[in-house]
Amino acid sequence: MFSVGEYISYGNNGICKVSEICMMQLTKDMPKKEYYVLQPLHEAAGKIYIAVDNQKVLMRSLMPKAEANRLLNEAGSVAVFAEKNPRETEEEYKSALRSGDWNQWMRIVKTVRIKKKSREDQGKKMTASDERYLREATEKLTEELGFVLELDKEETSSRLSAALAN
Repeated sequence: MFSVGEYISYGNNGICKVSEICMMQLTKDMPKKEYYVLQPLHEAAGKIYIAVDNQKVLMRSLMPKAEANRLLNEAGSVAVFAEKNPRETEEEYKSALRSGDWNQWMRIVKTVRIKKKSREDQGKKMTASDERYLREATEKLTEELGFVLELDKEETSSRLSAALAN
């Protein structure tokens, strides 16, 4: 269970602060349940109410600072996704993004950056699908790494790019 004041990752909403934990009854037919009230990091007016026992949307603690540093330090040795047909690759990327696993996000970023370079060397553009997954995975990684390491977005992006260049 998370504590009031704790920052967590919540589904596709990214980083949220647990602003309170309260008992709520959504309808008269339902019993009262415990809910988190989440405040999205980049949406000051937004509030998300989610049952503490929720099993549908992934909620997890943020990566520890030591893990963030390890991820950047070892980015060069992160394994890339194997070449597959586009449909299988897309399913693999979708699954990796939904997993909430920052190691998988790094794999997407590294894999797609390598594919992008290869296509550019051939005078081709990146596919729209690869572009979308690179953007999504980079945003997730940059947001969490930046928050945990207390860096602004520009510095985080710079450190991520440098880490992947090694």
